Amino acid sequence: MVTVTELLGFSSGDLLNAVAALGLKPSSTRKSDLIDVIIKSGVTLPQVKAAALPTTPSAVAGKVTDSVDAAVQKIDASLAQRVSDVERRLHGEITAVRGDVQNAIDRATKGIVAPVLPDLSGDVAAAVAAAFAPIRAAMQAAPVAVQQAAVAAAPRERKAIRDVFGVDMDGDCEVSGAAYGVDPDYVWNKSTLRIALHDLERGNNFCLFGERGTGKTQFAAQLAGRLGRPFFRVSFEGTMEKSEFIGSDGLKGGDTQWQDGQIMQAYRTTDAICLLDELSMIRPEYAAVLHALLEPRSTYTVTSSREIVQRASGMCFVAADNTNLAGDPTGRHNGTRPQNSALADRFAHFMRMVFLPEKQEIALLIKRGATPNCAKSLVNLFTRCRAEVGGSLVETPSLRAAFAFCEIIDLVTPEEAWQVAVVNKSPEDSQEPLRQLFASHTNAIWK
Repeated sequence: MVTVTELLGFSSGDLLNAVAALGLKPSSTRKSDLIDVIIKSGVTLPQVKAAALPTTPSAVAGKVTDSVDAAVQKIDASLAQRVSDVERRLHGEITAVRGDVQNAIDRATKGIVAPVLPDLSGDVAAAVAAAFAPIRAAMQAAPVAVQQAAVAAAPRERKAIRDVFGVDMDGDCEVSGAAYGVDPDYVWNKSTLRIALHDLERGNNFCLFGERGTGKTQFAAQLAGRLGRPFFRVSFEGTMEKSEFIGSDGLKGGDTQWQDGQIMQAYRTTDAICLLDELSMIRPEYAAVLHALLEPRSTYTVTSSREIVQRASGMCFVAADNTNLAGDPTGRHNGTRPQNSALADRFAHFMRMVFLPEKQEIALLIKRGATPNCAKSLVNLFTRCRAEVGGSLVETPSLRAAFAFCEIIDLVTPEEAWQVAVVNKSPEDSQEPLRQLFASHTNAIWK
């Protein structure tokens, strides 16, 4: 190894040449610093002498370049290793996320998938619709949390009313998701539909009232299905408790926790339509509970946990009732109660539902498989039944009963079809008058 004494015999220029040639990095160009860095490098005196020989600028530059290249290679190798480590880590994380997403999709598919069927026709359309029927049913029965997540994530778009509802009507409406449960034979009343769409756009509640069988429940269900909105139905009766439709504390996983009732589930769900069926049957002490909930931008405070629940965006209440919530002076609707004006005021519009015109009812029954003669005879008989309500009949058979009659008319006698589709589901004091009305319809053609 070279010594200090030996290096002192070199000039500063020679030492600079040596340092540059050897690729050393002194702290400064002072002679003492040059000597110090050379000694620390461990080189020999012959190496210093060879390196200190005068050289051309190009030769010096070449040595410097080689030194720089070597340093860059070291840096590149280090960076490449670090990048590789990062890539491996990211790849692992991406793979894990993909797995989690796929698992979530697989779980959601079991209960929420509502595919949009392509525009098919004939046997192909029927086959595809049949294949997806269980999926549609699963969607409607999906847990509320899944419905909420699906609706929140679903893209909203505006479509022409005539395309969504199949009616000759101008304007457009907001569709929240894929359609489900659509009855292609449902006949829309244009005025009622237009007002309902108006109220939905503005977050208004509205009420449908009229005779049993005029399609109040079906209107709300088809409205929700066509617009891709979650649909909740709360059927009121005299024995229904507040805990059933609002909620209550109960055991869950071994702990006492608040559990939403039917209305609160809908209350939390974006764009939900909640049907309050037979609202005039609600117990008076519970009616006031609904007042605050029916307000467009309302909140509900859970007493036990003090949780403040905000009414979800786009959520709407629809009442369906035989009366207009003001009472039933005819006495034909047992169990209904006059509701106070505060409850009625929470609904922007009251639309009376009526039976379809005779020609439309006949056409609808033919679509459901009845022969023209059978459809005409059945509609004529139903018209007579409706005229007897308040007299010999407590209530009129619904159009659903007519569909049920048509479905089995080729399997049994007309009398048997009438008995199982109409008579047996009617109040006891209406059953004998219904049998007599059918028997008097002697000239009817049923098949």
